[in-house]
Amino acid sequence: MARPPVTRARARARIAARLRHLTGADRQDARLDALQRSIDALEQRVVVGVHDAIDRVEQRVIDGVQQAADGDLALAQRIERGEDRAVLEYSRLETLELISATTASIASLGPSDTLVSVIMPTRNRCAMLGEAIASVRAQTHERWELLVVDDQSDDGTPVLLEELAAAEPRIRLLRSPANVGPGAARNLALDEVRGQLVAYLDDDNLMSPHWLRAVAWAFDGHPDADVLYGARLVELPDVLAPEIVLSPWDRQHHELTCLIDQNVLAHRAGLPEARQREGILGEDWEMGLRLTRHADPLVVPVVAAVYRTRHEERISKQEDIRAHWANVQRQALRMRPLRVAGTPGAAAALAGLRAQGAATAVWPASGGRIAEPHEHTPRADAVLVGPEITADGIAAFERRRLPFATVGHAPAVSPYGFCIGTAPAAAVADPAGDALYAWLLAALDAWRARHVGFTTPLPGAAAAGASS
Repeated sequence: MARPPVTRARARARIAARLRHLTGADRQDARLDALQRSIDALEQRVVVGVHDAIDRVEQRVIDGVQQAADGDLALAQRIERGEDRAVLEYSRLETLELISATTASIASLGPSDTLVSVIMPTRNRCAMLGEAIASVRAQTHERWELLVVDDQSDDGTPVLLEELAAAEPRIRLLRSPANVGPGAARNLALDEVRGQLVAYLDDDNLMSPHWLRAVAWAFDGHPDADVLYGARLVELPDVLAPEIVLSPWDRQHHELTCLIDQNVLAHRAGLPEARQREGILGEDWEMGLRLTRHADPLVVPVVAAVYRTRHEERISKQEDIRAHWANVQRQALRMRPLRVAGTPGAAAALAGLRAQGAATAVWPASGGRIAEPHEHTPRADAVLVGPEITADGIAAFERRRLPFATVGHAPAVSPYGFCIGTAPAAAVADPAGDALYAWLLAALDAWRARHVGFTTPLPGAAAAGASS
């Protein structure tokens, strides 16, 4: 049979009975008092010790939980990075599989009667021109014409072209009246094309063998599409294996960079937007934006061109390339009124900009975060941020890669560099909007120049700043 639990009262009763048996009452009372004091002191030490032990255990638990949390966070970050890499790798493999399957399907197609015109401007690229033309002649689609525009070459290019044209009747030679640049040379060819479809190839790149057949097949199957683009195979410097690039069309990204490769674009003949602005570098980028202003291009998962980055004579390797890109973007900003949005705290500044014809919109802000604009809302060139915006709101701009300026408060912390500055109070107070409009243009010019890696003042700023 189990014994009853020993409580403090039972212990005292047992001790008292023992003392009563051994001594008289007086001695018993004295000893009981002394024992009581000892018990109380012991009890106090036990209580203190228990509390200390509990505190130590709680602290160890807290420390353990914090370490576990830190470990979980680090583990979560490692997992997230690993997942990101895995997602990117899986996406890359999916893209390669899609390109491989589509290319195999294109290769199995029968012949097409669609005539595709290929435009190639050239100047003093005799060493590479022959390979570029040979890649067009190797197309599995036989209904093509190649319009080569010699932009006043003074090396062996004219002789080489005459020889190649004599051997291939589908090659048509044109010669510019002066050295007009690649954009104007392409326009000369656009005036002469006979095909229903138009593709492009630079004289230092190669065309993938199935590209023209893929172009004809895609446009035949999508009569509502006017523009399409494919993948490019990029030869990377100091890397043996090339990289295949095929990304979803991202107009916002293309507006901030100059990375629209005309070699992977094709369009229907007769589009006025296909004519290129003459006398600028980046004319293919600017033309690509105009061609896709109202609708995204059709994506064709077939390699269109081999982009040979290793060649030292490429235009895009020249020393002043960043200044040219920045100037192209500066000119593009002035081809139309600015699109400016803002939070409610910047409403007064937006009212002044409306007087300048700038397309403005107020995006509601709640709790310092802006409301997501409708998916069909044109992307803003810049956003004016009032004092009500919070760090979370700034993060939303960063995620959407929207350049923004603060109005009426200090510059916001912009981890990814999308803050273009703080609008001057005098410019904001101008009811006509002239000063603020001019400041926004200058701030966007400087920000975009930094975005493409140009850190010194841009040459020709006054000329480029004129309206076009």
